[in-house]
Amino acid sequence: MFTNIGTEELQEELKRRQEKSKPKLLDSPNIKLLQAICQNYINDLERDSYIDDDREHYIFEVAMETVFGKDIWTYVNNILLRIKWNQKIKIF
Repeated sequence: MFTNIGTEELQEELKRRQEKSKPKLLDSPNIKLLQAICQNYINDLERDSYIDDDREHYIFEVAMETVFGKDIWTYVNNILLRIKWNQKIKIF
């Protein structure tokens, strides 16, 4: 399909497409879920309760979805795949 297109051209096209779809902050994010999760975290700390090891990661996920929307992970995953791909082929 792309036999006559070089790696550099493919990378430039990928970069152009990713920049075009770069996520934007939501105008009016609903922060209620984020507030509740953060408050529960503080409450658990004060009660010396068990803290789930994944709680910080979960808070990060909710924060990203709160400010960018649930589709943020498609963008993030595409960027991470591009980074891994570039590392594997070691472009000079």
